[in-house]
Amino acid sequence: AAAEFLMGGEQRIGRIYKKAIYKQFTDGTYSVEVPKPDWLGFLGPVIRAEVEDVIIIHFKNFASRPYSLHPHGVFYKKDSE
Repeated sequence: AAAEFLMGGEQRIGRIYKKAIYKQFTDGTYSVEVPKPDWLGFLGPVIRAEVEDVIIIHFKNFASRPYSLHPHGVFYKKDSE
């Protein structure tokens, strides 16, 4: 029964679990990482904004699959998903 969940495939995760880590860099060359406090663990950088601020995030995905993020507490329009 458990072996069924360990099988790979289109609709299965398989037996290898990958994690993606979001990191912050100083510029678009992605060569110098911004240090973060130890208490963040593997969480990504903290994004701070105030009401009516515009948040723009640039991604460079080095992972083996596509990823995205969902900002909690931020309201945005459908075309910004």
